Amino acid sequence: MKKINVVNLEKLLDNFSEIEKKISEISEANKLLALQLEKSNRLLTLSQSREESLKEECTALRNVIKGLTQTLENQCNIEDENDRLKTNIHVLENKLKSSEQVCQNDHSLIGEIITVMSLSHVSCCCSYTFLFLSLLPITLLFHFS
Repeated sequence: MKKINVVNLEKLLDNFSEIEKKISEISEANKLLALQLEKSNRLLTLSQSREESLKEECTALRNVIKGLTQTLENQCNIEDENDRLKTNIHVLENKLKSSEQVCQNDHSLIGEIITVMSLSHVSCCCSYTFLFLSLLPITLLFHFS
């Protein structure tokens, strides 16, 4: 015996319509998700490009900072050297003034000795010559020290 299956066509059509409706809704949702994914991928690419650009800028700024730091160190070293040289100049100027004073004193002494010798008697001349010759090494010693 054969069994007869009764199918309710209306219910079948309603179910089919519901399935088509859900498929259509899912398809629309998939299209929206695909658009969102595409937008997200573009934003990701843009963010990665911006990140790479910022990394390059950061590297450039670090190099600038290193250069400026080196420049400042050089400037400080130059200022220190300049101060040291100024101190040396001051010391040398003082030594020069002292040497000039010694030379001036030596010249005055020699001038006085020559004056005394020229005014002296011939017999006294020998004693002043001896005095002059005995003082001369001392004055030269001060002059060259």
